[in-house]
Amino acid sequence: MAVSDRKKHVLIISGGSIDVGFSREYIRREYFDMVISADSGMEFCRKAELLPDLILGDFDSARPETLAFFREKC
Repeated sequence: MAVSDRKKHVLIISGGSIDVGFSREYIRREYFDMVISADSGMEFCRKAELLPDLILGDFDSARPETLAFFREKC
């Protein structure tokens, strides 16, 4: 199978109640071609020490320190 024929695996992290410990281990075990953080999913990414490939949203649910953290990292 050619690389271009392979299905892509994209992880989209959104807001809500997420168990950081369980989710972090799952994410580290799996392979994702791209990780996208949507709005308050940034809070999870910061806690899980996960740098997403793309952050999108209106950012109204993200804390100012989280926005500053990702502005510095990107």
